[in-house]
Amino acid sequence: MKSTPLLLLTLALGLASCSGNKPAAENTEDNTANDPFEAAAGETKIAINDSVTPMVFVPVKGGTFEMGDPNGVTHNDEISETPAHKVTVSGFQICKIEVTQDQWQAVMGKNPSKEADDPQKPVDNVSWNDTQEFIAKLGKLTGHQFRLPTEAEWEYAARGGSKSKGTVYAGSDNAEDVANFHADTNPNAGRLATVGILEPNELGLYDMSGNAAEWVQDFYAPYPSDEQTDPCVKTGEYHVYRGGHCDKNADECTVTIRMKFAPVLAASRVGLRLVLVK
Repeated sequence: MKSTPLLLLTLALGLASCSGNKPAAENTEDNTANDPFEAAAGETKIAINDSVTPMVFVPVKGGTFEMGDPNGVTHNDEISETPAHKVTVSGFQICKIEVTQDQWQAVMGKNPSKEADDPQKPVDNVSWNDTQEFIAKLGKLTGHQFRLPTEAEWEYAARGGSKSKGTVYAGSDNAEDVANFHADTNPNAGRLATVGILEPNELGLYDMSGNAAEWVQDFYAPYPSDEQTDPCVKTGEYHVYRGGHCDKNADECTVTIRMKFAPVLAASRVGLRLVLVK
């Protein structure tokens, strides 16, 4: 998806804190569940209502990693994955799956997705601003506080956090194992798939490569070269989304791929994954 030049709008939501409060405790045991809708020991399961897929949040131990790709390229819309730089992130809790259409419907009262044939597909066709409205309403319904992951948190989680094996995609060097992407061998190419049907990554997170791309909290900015701790870009014109999607080639679904779009526009095949604050 290419960005279209737009009149810059001042958005109060975009200036909100990227990280918010950190969870009080982290679980470092390798005890993720195989079922993306079930919680293992140490994970947090939050129900929206009795008829909707619950959200399961996985604790991610903080750590330091090399963010970006030292061999990355600048894309045709001038987005760069370089320079690779050292980043330290604090612990956080991130959802096993992308927000599904039934979850969005339960909170917002409507389903904006163009492929509304399966409530367990990720919601898409939502703007960054829409995600902020969803997060606020979800908080009121559940009594919990949520946010989008920062770009650094997203990449750290996609790489497998402290359990990372250094794979190209989120959980494998073979895209077919973990990503719904556009390929002649993929009968679902160009279409969203039910969440959680492919293999998870080292943390037990599903679909962080391919399927729906995912909005993050940050505005887009070129990467710095210096070391950072819990970075987040709080001002700008475009917001970042990560992970590639079902209509992208495999090389556009890596753990380092970055894209951007105007926060006021709904983006086809772009959805979200949440972080639980408290």
